[in-house]
Amino acid sequence: RLPGDVLQMTFLKKLTGVLAAAVVGLSGSAWSYDAMSPAAQIVVNYTDAANVGFNDPTLGASRKTALEYGLNLWAAKLKGTQTIVVNAFCESKGGTPTGAVLASAGPLSAGSFPNNFGRLVANTYYPTVLANQYGHQDYDTGQSDIQVSVNMDVDNSTVLGNINFYYGTDGNPGGHIDFVTVLLHELGHGLGFVSFMDPSGALFGNRPDGYSRNLIRIPGGSLMAMTNGQRQLAMTSNQLFWDGSSLKNRFNMSTSAPYGNVRMYAPAGYQQGSSVSHFDTSNLPNLLMEPSYTTPVPGQQHNMDVTGNVLYDIGWYLDATALPVSLSHFTTE
Repeated sequence: RLPGDVLQMTFLKKLTGVLAAAVVGLSGSAWSYDAMSPAAQIVVNYTDAANVGFNDPTLGASRKTALEYGLNLWAAKLKGTQTIVVNAFCESKGGTPTGAVLASAGPLSAGSFPNNFGRLVANTYYPTVLANQYGHQDYDTGQSDIQVSVNMDVDNSTVLGNINFYYGTDGNPGGHIDFVTVLLHELGHGLGFVSFMDPSGALFGNRPDGYSRNLIRIPGGSLMAMTNGQRQLAMTSNQLFWDGSSLKNRFNMSTSAPYGNVRMYAPAGYQQGSSVSHFDTSNLPNLLMEPSYTTPVPGQQHNMDVTGNVLYDIGWYLDATALPVSLSHFTTE
């Protein structure tokens, strides 16, 4: 099973997120997935029952508008040869007046190729949604690619008190939680911003995954060159960093220097659903893919910051205007 993600308000312990089954033994021949590929197409299936969640007669239409706005933002950045299918639903996840899981998400399947396939490394697990783009086919026929679950209890007076989801698309939630920001984060995980490693340090299916191939401990080196025990220590060392070249070379306007190795979330106590698969909370300015929700910065609403660089390092192609990959080709944050 693949790990998922949970995004939450600060204060609440992480819970297990979406789980998925693996698909193995992918094969491919001719391919032409590159920077010249067309813009990605994303469709969404709302799987709620009648009058519930995204089909709620009061809030359903606003929830759909906000989600589809976020999907369009991602579609404008991604290149794709195959349609990306997202399942979305709401459920009761509970919470307290001071903390709650906001949403959870993850890829629904993964697979590996026996040989190098484009920028994908042989015998390495990748979300099937990415593998599909290279193979020009749906390797998991009849299965959607990404699943997103939203905590509809946030919209009551018990969970988080008077704080609710804000379903506007202008990025100005006031004292509420910007739903578009939450969904942009979750979709990032569904696209591959997630490690498949077990908390014990064991590799998923005894193979690396495309995300974890980019992780290093400083000092210590690549996690892929470590034993299970060494990886376990690295994941709880607070010394875990991203080593992918696209992110390392991106220009950080806040520091007037390249980002370099960005610190990942690896606290001393492993947190299921949070550790390893997020940027560390010490990063400034705050990044979309940190484990806890942060309010959008005025003037930078719905900014996916460096998330796209991580996805590029994994194997995705993105629109050139959205993805600086060297110091000679960069944009502001």
